[in-house]
Amino acid sequence: MTVNPADHHQSTEYLITMLAQLLRVAPEYPRIEESTIERNLGPAKAFAEANGFETGSVEDRYVLGRVKMLFTIYQPEATKLDGREGDHTPWLESMRGELFHAHGFWDNYRRLLETRIRADTPLRRLDETTDQILGSLENPNQEGQWDRRGLVMGHVQSGKTNNYCGLIAKAADAGYKLIIVLAGTFNNLRAQTQYRIDEALVGRDTTSGPTSTKAIGVGLEAESKPIISLTSATETGDFKAATAAAVGFDFGAINAPTVFVIKKNVTVLKNLHEWILAHAPIPEGHERVAGIPLLLIDDEADSASINTANTARDAEVDPTKTNMWIRRILNTFDQTGFVGYTATPFANIFVDEQADNPDVGEDLFPRSFIFSLEAPDNWVGPEQVFG
Repeated sequence: MTVNPADHHQSTEYLITMLAQLLRVAPEYPRIEESTIERNLGPAKAFAEANGFETGSVEDRYVLGRVKMLFTIYQPEATKLDGREGDHTPWLESMRGELFHAHGFWDNYRRLLETRIRADTPLRRLDETTDQILGSLENPNQEGQWDRRGLVMGHVQSGKTNNYCGLIAKAADAGYKLIIVLAGTFNNLRAQTQYRIDEALVGRDTTSGPTSTKAIGVGLEAESKPIISLTSATETGDFKAATAAAVGFDFGAINAPTVFVIKKNVTVLKNLHEWILAHAPIPEGHERVAGIPLLLIDDEADSASINTANTARDAEVDPTKTNMWIRRILNTFDQTGFVGYTATPFANIFVDEQADNPDVGEDLFPRSFIFSLEAPDNWVGPEQVFG
């Protein structure tokens, strides 16, 4: 009997979908063993046959291999250490349905990842942990002054960038208007990070410059949401004073979020700070920018951001310059969230939690929360290589 290739493909894909659905309601989920997958193949075939799909010509080994890719990679839950502030009210869970709607920033990024990760549990963990981290920050629609600061620890090359891209996407959906990503100290690393942000949020390939209209990543979606990026993925695409002067606009009049991916460089940070002061709304008689919730992501937060000046010996010692300008930017806003990401958090947890310079504000101690991300079990790192 000749099998129509189109019918064969449809039957195969339907059987894979049906088997995956059965496994997601299995008592063992999410820790699915290979034997559980094999045991559920028969019932999945019966469901497919009952719905008019012929499964006799479907190759069992192919179906099982595809489904095992989805379910046999496991990632444990993240662990969290809460700060001692005691003034934070949970807000995200009750609002999740209205914030993360179809074709929002998070929904587009999640669907982009589904085509790449192809594993069930890591995607679900990403959704859970980014909810937990965002929920540990403040509701961006909360009025008044607030400032939440945290740290996320993760293994080297285990998905930290995916995590903060997901966090940024959800923060943009929730109402954070200004997002700054501090991406290392080198031009090539900053450009690489910008490209990841382009794929995950901006939707435009800015490797040819900030005005590029070539769609990539989430931009290939017909209903992708607009986001403004004033940096680009070229090695010279960092924030510049000349660019800032040409692009200046009123933050308060922009509905779309604005994102910057910049180096931890004193000149860049200083120029960005001055540009913000010139273009963001500071009400008369007010000292800080109001009504523009800021999310600042510090990638490799143990590098360059740490204040290495000996303020413990002498409280009058000025902080190191990079640290000073990061703190100055945070101290410019009424409403801020700061999240550092690193695989080596030792310098961060030893930041002086009492340090508070009258000119630039408190130091970058993660006083609100610390999350530890667990690696998926297919991750390979030093322990697997060297024991």
